[in-house]
Amino acid sequence: MKKQLLTSSLLLMLAFFTGSSVFAQTQVCGTVYLELYDSYGDGWNGNEIDVKFTGGDSTYTLSSGSFISIPLSVNYLDTAEFVWQNGGSYTSECTYKVTDAAGTVLYSSPTGNNMTIGSTQYTAYCATPPVPQMCGTVYLELYDSYGDGWNGNEIDVSFTGGDSTFTMSSGSFISYALNIPYQDTAHFIWQNGGSYTSECTYKVTDAYGTVLYSSPTGNNMTVGATQYSLQCNSLASCIAPTNLSVTTGSTDAALSFDGTSSYAYHLVEYDTAGFAPGTGDTMWVYADTAYITGLMPATSYDFYVTTLCSASDSSAATASLGQFTQCAALTTPWSENFDNTTAGSSFNPSLPQCWDFYNQNYTGSFYYPYVYNRSSSTYANSGSNALYAYRSSSSSTSSWYLDTVMAITPEIQGLDSATKQLKFYGRDGSNFSNYPGMVIIGLTDAAGTPSSLRLIDTVYANTDAMTEYTVYLDGAQTGESRVAFVFLREIGTFDYVYIDDVSITDIPPCPEPIGLSLASA
Repeated sequence: MKKQLLTSSLLLMLAFFTGSSVFAQTQVCGTVYLELYDSYGDGWNGNEIDVKFTGGDSTYTLSSGSFISIPLSVNYLDTAEFVWQNGGSYTSECTYKVTDAAGTVLYSSPTGNNMTIGSTQYTAYCATPPVPQMCGTVYLELYDSYGDGWNGNEIDVSFTGGDSTFTMSSGSFISYALNIPYQDTAHFIWQNGGSYTSECTYKVTDAYGTVLYSSPTGNNMTVGATQYSLQCNSLASCIAPTNLSVTTGSTDAALSFDGTSSYAYHLVEYDTAGFAPGTGDTMWVYADTAYITGLMPATSYDFYVTTLCSASDSSAATASLGQFTQCAALTTPWSENFDNTTAGSSFNPSLPQCWDFYNQNYTGSFYYPYVYNRSSSTYANSGSNALYAYRSSSSSTSSWYLDTVMAITPEIQGLDSATKQLKFYGRDGSNFSNYPGMVIIGLTDAAGTPSSLRLIDTVYANTDAMTEYTVYLDGAQTGESRVAFVFLREIGTFDYVYIDDVSITDIPPCPEPIGLSLASA
């Protein structure tokens, strides 16, 4: 029963990080408003913002005018990430605000041209139960404002022992009695499934008719997301840890937190990001710190801390999610398929963890050539992402036409032993082999210093299908520990190239011939 209590009492108090940068975030539960503004008054001209909830994503824009307010619901155990997506023109006219139900501004964005495409500017999360613990009988009340039932829409109530689905076949109201036993939790989850969702709402009341929760209309609820939860855990008196902080090294992590003054021990659970609580590695600590070793470099981890006050009394869990360990020299075999990193855009490389990008330190908003992690299942060799590079044929002398851009791999152990090989799949960006598909391979020092770059080979991936290429690194010199994919400007020649499934491994004892060509018939 203790294990069941631990599992059912996990609450997500999220601290979002990318590297060492913290997103703006606020804990807020219930209705918030997304306000879109256009300074010129002609709408967002095709620009968009995504709001990513735990149960799914929604995209919003301003089709015309200078202002629109959109109600959103941030529910218990849910998180809303506000992500600028661009997509149109006149981005400098576009801003947005997030306010609470009282009109207090929680976040005010910069103009669109000062936001990074695809990155989270602000996060709202609800990690506090909206009502006290509740045991015994509660009522689920379904309402339809038009009076013709829910027209096929449904709500799930998920208990530890299983789920039940409820709807209203006709009329404007129906009440269902539910029982929440000790050590159980009920999650109320809007499932949609029909039509006229704007007519549908529901309430949860206690046995005396007191309203514990009142939902927004169905069109303002996220399908599959938990809007509200009730937990019967009245015997627990432990206070959840607060102020959880995680500091990572390349293979270790130091945790600190504030805990209650009286407890038996703290349970720390961790594993790679996205693991199911209850299945990770655990350790017991008897202070408000923990030190974890044996982690993998450049890897995202989730951490949970739960206080155990006694054998039968535990707190909710406090979480710190998506914490990356620091970069370090990686062992071979090593590979990268680009699918575990958010896709970027032309001037937002969004390369995998511990890769570096070089564009001559140019700080303008656009430049050529460019290279970035692109979402394109059509051109990727596996999965949906691939490294994509483009160069213009322009002869312009403008400063945004650069000589060199590079995508540089993480540091590889033993690369300068001259016993390694690079393999990757590549193809050009057309279906007619019209472009050279030029990929220059170079080696750099551990810091990726541009002045240390030494070019060693050129590959022409000018095929219409992904083709595997091998480059032997047997000429690597002392101190060279990273591989650079280099793209140069060439006036008069367009080029598009995709690269996927990059790997660095040991050269086999009997390597296969590469670059075979017929000199004469």
